[in-house]
Amino acid sequence: MPQSKQLRWSKLRVGLLVLVSLIIFMVAVVLISGEGFLERKYTLRTYMDDAGGLRMGDPVRLAGINAGNVEEIRISGSHDPKRAIEVVMRVRRKYLGEVRANSVALLQSEGLLGQRFIDITRGTPPAPALPPGGEVKLKETPEISEVVATSADVMVKLNRIAARVDNVMARVESGKGSLGKIIYDESLYQKANRSVDEVQRLVAHAAAGRGSLGKLLTSEELYDNLNSTLRKADGIVEDVRREKGSLGKILYDPGLYNRADQLLANANSVVEGVEKGHGSLGRFVKDEALYNRANTAIANLDRISERLEKGQGSAGRLLNDPALYNNVNTFTQELRTLVADFRQNPKKFLTINFKLF
Repeated sequence: MPQSKQLRWSKLRVGLLVLVSLIIFMVAVVLISGEGFLERKYTLRTYMDDAGGLRMGDPVRLAGINAGNVEEIRISGSHDPKRAIEVVMRVRRKYLGEVRANSVALLQSEGLLGQRFIDITRGTPPAPALPPGGEVKLKETPEISEVVATSADVMVKLNRIAARVDNVMARVESGKGSLGKIIYDESLYQKANRSVDEVQRLVAHAAAGRGSLGKLLTSEELYDNLNSTLRKADGIVEDVRREKGSLGKILYDPGLYNRADQLLANANSVVEGVEKGHGSLGRFVKDEALYNRANTAIANLDRISERLEKGQGSAGRLLNDPALYNNVNTFTQELRTLVADFRQNPKKFLTINFKLF
């Protein structure tokens, strides 16, 4: 009888030990995961068009901090395609004032293909805090499949570019094209080498003081002349700064500036008067009648010049009649002959005869 009691007590101790171990294990799991059995929580909801691999129990984070878990994922009763899935979240009650009406939920994943979770942004004080059972608006993010598809397009384009670059490099290596000839053409290398040799010879000649460039670089006389010229130029500049000479007076004389300013003011006044039609020039510019008379006079002059060119009228005949030109020419010659004869024998023309009655 005592042995049976001892056996039962041994089994009871083993059972108690297993139970205590399970409790300790569960407490350790809870402590490691950050969840508490007795911690108070409240419910929030969000809606999306596709769960996208989200499962019940997946983390719910507030600004990156674990704040709860996904409690339930179900089909909503809404006919809106963007609200086809309802996600119920259990969030710790201590974050009740942090999730506000301007908070948004984002469906994220750990890495490229890791665990899915919902991340809620922290709201700002002007917006009211969401009550238990409130809805957090979902912000749509590109799905992994879309990112992968976009990446695939980018890779295809990069492969095309790489193929073109490889083709170009192959042509360059074969000596084709301008770049290939520059790199692989021996004759071009020889020409470049000869050019370098010639440049070296020119530099050597210049360093030795030969040629125009050498004299320019090594001649002390040229240096002295240039230095003297610079000193003279510096003296001229200094004289100008001291208001000496005509240039210095032009640059620094305030009276000259005032006169120029007054001249510009007078010119501006004259132009303004002309624009207003004052004075003879203003009337000439603005008076329509004067313009018409001037236009008529120019037309009359044009007609007169045209008649002169055609030889019409006395003046036209005078300018265009060859007989008149010949007569004038003959008269001039006879006059010159008479003057010459008068100079040779003036008595012939100055003889005076007196007769008495």
